[in-house]
Amino acid sequence: MLHLIQVYAPTSTHSDTVYDAFLDDVSTLVARRGQRFSQTIIMGDFNAKIGMQQRNECALGRFGFGVCNERGKRLADFCNNNRLFVLNTLFHKSPQRKWTWRSPNGTTKNEIDYIISNDRRNVADVSVLSSFNTGSDHRLIRATFNVIRRLRPRPSKPRYQNEVYFNRDFYKIASSAQLTMATPPNDEATDIYRHIVTNESLYRSSQQNNSSDAVDETSDVENDNAPPFLESKIRQALQKMKSCTSPGYDGITAEALSAGAESLAPILTHLFNNCLDHASIPEGFADAKSILLYTKGNATDIKNYRPISLLNTTYKVFTRVIGNRINSILDAAETAEQAGFQQSFSTIDHIHAVNELIEKTTNYK
Repeated sequence: MLHLIQVYAPTSTHSDTVYDAFLDDVSTLVARRGQRFSQTIIMGDFNAKIGMQQRNECALGRFGFGVCNERGKRLADFCNNNRLFVLNTLFHKSPQRKWTWRSPNGTTKNEIDYIISNDRRNVADVSVLSSFNTGSDHRLIRATFNVIRRLRPRPSKPRYQNEVYFNRDFYKIASSAQLTMATPPNDEATDIYRHIVTNESLYRSSQQNNSSDAVDETSDVENDNAPPFLESKIRQALQKMKSCTSPGYDGITAEALSAGAESLAPILTHLFNNCLDHASIPEGFADAKSILLYTKGNATDIKNYRPISLLNTTYKVFTRVIGNRINSILDAAETAEQAGFQQSFSTIDHIHAVNELIEKTTNYK
């Protein structure tokens, strides 16, 4: 932030004592700069001729103008004592671009208007605007600064307010689990709840296929031998959920489930085992929310959109646990020679072995 001080010094009709008091007032203002200001700039009519640089004047540059007078010495001493720099003297300009004041008769031209600063490193140029008519005997001075904006990092909000979102999602899951566990198995509502997915979906499938065999065959599937889900498996599935994914209708994020894996694992284990025992899932548990993602091209053309389905995150955990169980059974049934589509295995070794057999057969034929 810049600390700007605009001044108008007493003219030559005033005594040197008055001019010294003026410099003292400016020095007081400079001392009040404070830490919030990065640079102080003093500008205006100082009614003093600084002239050319002397050996001991660090405040002046090599490109002064005219001859120094008594008040110019006082101003130069003031700048040296306060570690200020007269920016007008830092840049080489023609005499026509140096003077800032002209006498009424037009014969005398002096440089008495200055731009002074405590930092000269970011000054790019200081020049008189000769073509700008202000209707005054003074001419405008323009200083150009190379200001590097300090980017303040925006206060980053946490992606998820863990406590608020976790409590909300935890309440949803706990309520769903309690509703499933507390409903009597022989109640009429439970009977509808149990068959709302299995029977109705199978009925629709039979109507589309004009076949009742599929319904009969699927309806006779027994799940008495299915072992219950283990809490450790549920916890493992929660911790391996992919982050930064959009939730479905339940609004529960994968990050919230992963953060509360220790607390949610017992509840979800009871819920999933209840679904396994009753061969049914809660209403709307497997519903998907379809959205359109823009790909490229004309945004008004429906062909440039790709539909995706967003499943409930809790349902994803349920299917992941089932998928892990199925994969473990399939992996155990595979032979040691099976390399394709196997985790930590590749067909490259087999291809290499076959190539070696072909090469040896060809060489020793």
